[in-house]
Order: sequence, then C-alpha cells, then structure tokens
Amino acid sequence: MTYCKIELGNARSRVSNLPRELYDLLRFELSYLSGQPGPRRWLQPDGSIKTTFWDGYTRLLDRKGFFPSGLLPRAVRLLRKWGVTVNIVDSRQKPIEGVPLWTMPEGFTLRDYQEAACDAAERVGRGVIVSPPRTGKTVMMAELVRRLALPTVITAPTEPIAKQTYETLIKLFGANAWSGGGAEHDFYLLTGGAPKSRKAKRALKLATVFVATADTAVTMSEEWWSKIECWICDERHHQAAKTYHQINKLAANAYFRWGFTGTNFRSAEGEHVALEACLGRVLASYSIREMRDRGVLVPARVEFIPIDYVRGVSSLSYTKGGYKRGIVECETRNQLIAQEARQLAEAGRRVLILVHQIKHGEILRDMIWGSQFVKGGNTDEVRRAVRALDGGDLRVLIGSPVVGEGLDCPAADALIYAKGQKAQVTHTQDAFRVLTAHGDKREALIID
Repeated sequence: MTYCKIELGNARSRVSNLPRELYDLLRFELSYLSGQPGPRRWLQPDGSIKTTFWDGYTRLLDRKGFFPSGLLPRAVRLLRKWGVTVNIVDSRQKPIEGVPLWTMPEGFTLRDYQEAACDAAERVGRGVIVSPPRTGKTVMMAELVRRLALPTVITAPTEPIAKQTYETLIKLFGANAWSGGGAEHDFYLLTGGAPKSRKAKRALKLATVFVATADTAVTMSEEWWSKIECWICDERHHQAAKTYHQINKLAANAYFRWGFTGTNFRSAEGEHVALEACLGRVLASYSIREMRDRGVLVPARVEFIPIDYVRGVSSLSYTKGGYKRGIVECETRNQLIAQEARQLAEAGRRVLILVHQIKHGEILRDMIWGSQFVKGGNTDEVRRAVRALDGGDLRVLIGSPVVGEGLDCPAADALIYAKGQKAQVTHTQDAFRVLTAHGDKREALIID
C-alpha cells in the first residue's frame, strides 16, 4: 500500500512521500495544453544560448510538490484511483467571522436560490457558484460580504464590471453602513493601478471591502494582501489566465474564496484544469431553464439571416482583411442590419446591436437615424446610454465590446449580433444581454 501526505493551504497545497512514477503521472494529469510545442532559447549569464524543448503543456504541480489548492479534489480522486492512501493535513486557519457591519435595505430579500447558494458557500468556505448571466450574482456576493464582515477583495476582469459591482454595494449598503462615516469609508474601488496620492492611500487603509480589476489587484503589495481574508472572483471563467494564478498566490491569507460565473467553461480544450485550480469545485449550479421557469429570465427567439457569399473573403484570414471585407465594411450585410434595427425600433422594440470594432459601430450609427454608439473609455457615457434605452428615450443602442459581460441592459428586448464571431464564452455572454426579465418583457429576439 502506498501512502502520501498532502498539506492543505489557502492558496497552495503540497504533496509529499509519493513514488517518482506516480508523482510524474500526477504532474501530467494536473496540466493542460497551452501553446505550440517547440524549442525555447534562453540567454545564459555568460552570453551563451541554451536551447530546450517545450512540449506545449503548462504544469500546475511544480517540482517541489506544490499545486493550487483548488485542484485538491482532483488530485485526491486520482491518487485514490491509483491505489494511494492520502493523508490530508489542513494547515489553514479559519478566521473568526465578524459582526455584520452592514444591513440590506429595508424590505429587500434574497431569492431562495440566492440564499441557498450563499449558505453553501459560507458552509464550505471555497468554491464556485454557477448561475446564468442576469440572475443576481452581484447580490449574492454582497450577501457574503455582509455575512463575513472581513477584509475582502472582489476582483473583476474589466473596469466597467468593477465599477458596476462597487455601485451595487453602495446602493445596497450605503444608507445602512455601521461605520460612522458611511459606506464610502467601508468600500473602495481599486482600478487604474495602485493608489499613489496620500488621500487615496488613507482611504485604502480605512476600507474593509475592495472592488478591483484583476490587473490592479495583482499590482498590490504582499503586505496589503496579507490582511485580506476573503477573495471573491467575479466572472470566474477568466481564471485560466496567468494574472489570476498570480492573485491566487498573493491571496495566501484568504481562507474564504469564491468564484461566480454564468459561463463556467473555456473555449480552449484542456483549460478546465486551469479554471479549477484557484477556487475548486462547483458548490451550486442553476440552469437557464430553471431561471426562465422562475421568471428571472425570459425565453429567447433566435432568427438567422443568411448573407450572400462575398467574393474573395473566404480565402482571406482575419488579420489580412477577411473580417474587414466580410463584416465591418460589407455593405449588403450592414444594410440588412440597419433595416432590421429600424423595423424593430418602429415596432416598439428596444434594440441592442453588438459590434467588435469601433469602425463598424460608427458605420452602423451613420446608417441608423436616432441610434447611439458607445465605446470604451467613458463608462459614465455607457451607463447614460443604457438608462436612455431603459427609459425609452433611445430605441437603438450600438455597443462595442464595452457593452459585454457584466453590464446590465435590462430593458433591451432585441439583439442584433453584428459581430460575426463564434467564441463560445463571448457569444454566450452577449446573448444574455437581452434575456433579463424586466417590466412586461415576455421574450427576447436575437438576430444573427
């Protein structure tokens, strides 16, 4: 009988006393294909070049036996399958949960599935909650923040998503903050790099909950991270990226760690291992059908409009003009998009058109009278446009990728997918922009 020991830590765990052949096998199983195999050349201190061969795999179990703790269930399952008896030594220290510093607004209650998901998350301490976009994941994050009352970081992939999450926290807790100065002292929006001014650094010290873009969170000092006891990852499907694995190591003192996503998968084959690494297994999962039956989402009706073949485009790559000629500047296709948008707006629909390139948005804006095009750089402008669409003052909103995952656009009930892309995660997130149940909306129309 073979025995091994795994020391469980918040961010990383370590396996020891494993025979070499089983260790190598486990190392391969805790890996994924992340690039093209081939030679790699390294400049040596003496000026010579050392050439090695890389097989294309990123290995999450290093030579010293350390691996991200989210992979513990997978590692244990594999080892037991191979006949290894595993002794798990939990070296983590669970922090004492504080007295809630904030309360939800009077009359506000969580939906039953939100309450159940938060209960499971608090009980286990780490894991992932999967719920379709537009089903209140930010509210669940806020509830966990309220229950723990511990120093917490909520990471988001983009600044608009971070800002929206921050504003939701202020909206929920702003008038119900325990601290004498109000919620602005309790919550801090951390974007655009680490704070540099004296005022910003002082505000940083006063705050308890930080909402940060991943790019900014990874620049914060180890000293700052050492005080963080809870890490919540919004849009968790981005976690295969290197930045999130760096954050995982920085958040070594965070016992509580949860991820939220509506698209718990990756387009690249094998990246599910990288996705699982930081936060572990799924704690609660809700289907689109279930959310539709609960009245949280509306059904979708999808229509496909075929476009005649554009001569010469099929032989061109994306970078060599294929996308430009076949999508952005394809007059026939753009005329059809404009025609559909005008007809839908005249029929009383609130129309959202999604494009991938700014030039495409500008072309369509000039073709559709009364439309508005929003792009990145000014999140306030985006929010004003979304509010105008919600209020009926605007009937056609054209959005660059800034109107993507995480952004609420509840009143929109028709989506024209002008992007012409097929990335699975992006396509799924985009479709949900118009599926939120809102007012008297009974269905959403999606035109591709």
